[in-house]
Amino acid sequence: MSLFRTTARAAVLLGAVGALVAPAASYAAPAAVSGYFTDDGVRIRSQPNPFDPNNVVGLGYRGHSVTVYCLFNADANGNFYQLRDNTTGVSGYSSIAYTHANGDVSYCPNGSG
Repeated sequence: MSLFRTTARAAVLLGAVGALVAPAASYAAPAAVSGYFTDDGVRIRSQPNPFDPNNVVGLGYRGHSVTVYCLFNADANGNFYQLRDNTTGVSGYSSIAYTHANGDVSYCPNGSG
């Protein structure tokens, strides 16, 4: 076997190995979607726990626009959107029962919120 063929085969092999170990694509956060509150006085909470009266950081109202970032599954406590009330600037969690998202919402990055 000639030196040329050996070098060519080695180059092909190294190229194939390089393709197998190419860096993985970086994580892209889910796209935020717009939305709104479907009721007045919707509690915006610092944590997705409906039983803690001390975690309410704001209230949302019909006519307030929101930016919905992700869906938090709180199991028996219900499902919450992590969001920002664009009218007041308050960020937190609100029940999906009183919030409408204008599109598909992905689960929060850690799987549950």
